[in-house]
Amino acid sequence: MFQQILSLIGSFNLGNNGLVPNLVSQQTEVLPLNASIAIIGAGAGGSSAAYHLSNYSRHQVDVTIFDKNDYIGGRVKTIEIEGESYELGGSIFVTVNSLLIEGAEQFNLNISTPEEPEGNNSTVSVWDGQELIYDFPRGWSWWKGILFLKDFGLSPLYATYYMRTTIGKFLQLYEEPLFPWSSLTTVVDEVGLTELIGTDSRTWLNKNTSVGTKFQDTILQALTRVNYASNLDHIHSLAAMVCLAAEDGVRQIVGGNNQIFHNWVKASGAYVKLNHPVSNIVKSNEGWLVDGNYFDYVILAAPFAHSDLSIISGTHGEDVHLIETEKLIPDVPYVELHVTFVLSKEKIDGGNYFGKYGYSYGTILTTTTPPYAEPQFLSLSQEGTTEKGHYVYKLFSYEDLSDEQLIDIFGWVKTPKTLLKVWRKTWYSYPKMQPVSELANIEIAPNLFYTSGMDPFISTMETNALSGKNIAKLLQARIYNKQNNQ
Repeated sequence: MFQQILSLIGSFNLGNNGLVPNLVSQQTEVLPLNASIAIIGAGAGGSSAAYHLSNYSRHQVDVTIFDKNDYIGGRVKTIEIEGESYELGGSIFVTVNSLLIEGAEQFNLNISTPEEPEGNNSTVSVWDGQELIYDFPRGWSWWKGILFLKDFGLSPLYATYYMRTTIGKFLQLYEEPLFPWSSLTTVVDEVGLTELIGTDSRTWLNKNTSVGTKFQDTILQALTRVNYASNLDHIHSLAAMVCLAAEDGVRQIVGGNNQIFHNWVKASGAYVKLNHPVSNIVKSNEGWLVDGNYFDYVILAAPFAHSDLSIISGTHGEDVHLIETEKLIPDVPYVELHVTFVLSKEKIDGGNYFGKYGYSYGTILTTTTPPYAEPQFLSLSQEGTTEKGHYVYKLFSYEDLSDEQLIDIFGWVKTPKTLLKVWRKTWYSYPKMQPVSELANIEIAPNLFYTSGMDPFISTMETNALSGKNIAKLLQARIYNKQNNQ
């Protein structure tokens, strides 16, 4: 979608700076003790935890995965339109996402680089709600890079430098001596990212960098809006830097990114219960009671705020009470994101709406600065062309878009039957990525672990998978030590 922008930014090569960690698999000890583990949530975090538990423990660990949905993947899901799969959530990942890349390669999944739809010679444009304020021609050439520098000065180079420095710090979380970490708040401070997650992007950029206001408003804010549905004034600085991390291009799995998680779950050997919501878990002397069975350990692998889960202590005459999770899991507001797919007979004709006639519209990102009102959508992109010759478009927005609004945006007021079909999905897709001073505990109660404390730090498929892997490693050590101490 926006790889054209990032290819321009990332083409100013400043060196690798150690962005790709060495993740060569290491031999781990076999756990001789049988342990039972419940995982609530079959998304990136839960499937990763199950898979890495099976790797670390090899055998004799019984894992059961519960999920309220009828599919594996959580917030990563596909939709089929005229025989082709399109991503409803978790659309892309990047080359430094080593867990996803390794997972895809291990299971021989087809990794592709998203391309502009065949025959689409359009540009990526930025819309401020009133006019198209910037266009990015397709592809890369030196003269286009020079024009980019002419428009934004040295800001693209500065942005690339700070992004790479930031990602380099983040990638320390993958390796010893920091991995595995028992406190996300502590390890974030150790790698030097506390200030970035505690400061809004606008303030941090103006205080610590030479990235100009024009680049911030036109480019970076367009990227934070398409990635996290947030403006620079409200999103923390680490999230803004991550939005630039696709400099080497974006990737996706042909047929759906959730295939990685399907394969992780399958390879783990876990018992899977889909369509199986868990409303409460109970801590007792016998362990954790989940769905009528006792487990030694529980991993909550879904955002707690949207889990409808009660955590209770005490059964069978014990002092029964709710565990006060507010002290352990900070309240994290999530974005209510509306995803809309449009199938049409014709391409977008945006002359009336966007003010340019005879223009080849492809991807439209948005930005907004006072005094302009918020645009109706966050992004609009042509996702593909079906074998029947129909066009597939995808929009992100804060609110539901009616058919009438879509017809107006696409310029089909006089030919409303051009709109063939609309698919809509509403997600609590990711946190609002507001500045934060403290992150949730990894272990929120004895032997109860939580993956989604990672979300307000950085919310991606990769980071949730990393959180699951981290907890699997912590559990491996605990189970092993418990056996040795018996």
